[in-house]
Amino acid sequence: MFADHSAKGDLTPGHRTEIRSRWTDRNLYFLFVCPYEQLYLKPDPKTNTETNELWKWDVAEAFIGSDFIKEGQLAAEALVKAVGGKAKIIELQGTIGSSPANDRMKGFADYIKAHPDMLFCDDQFECCRYPACCFQRRHGHPFALKLVNVTLDFHVD
Repeated sequence: MFADHSAKGDLTPGHRTEIRSRWTDRNLYFLFVCPYEQLYLKPDPKTNTETNELWKWDVAEAFIGSDFIKEGQLAAEALVKAVGGKAKIIELQGTIGSSPANDRMKGFADYIKAHPDMLFCDDQFECCRYPACCFQRRHGHPFALKLVNVTLDFHVD
């Protein structure tokens, strides 16, 4: 892959960076080949503290992260579309109380608020937060079926 445009999308002649990647089961590696004739480096860099405003100097970096709130919004959007905007929702979480789970639920709930026919189950289903569901199908699937079987107005396709 090559990066040869500015942040505004303009071509930057003479500033073409090649980006290569490799991975293993446990690691991800990036190689940045930046063929510059002269570099503008940060004077007196500190290696024991975070360096902010890196864009002021010639650097190559990669940020890898997730937006769990956005993931929750996308899941809610897909559900709303799949059920035509009308459904009762039972929440099953994998790692209850974790930051990713909390953020996904926030994104999901915020999106659902705009769809009044998409309803979360009432307090009788507090057991929906049962921690043994984990992320493993062998735990989550039977538990989901158990929940459906105790509720007459749920329909599972």
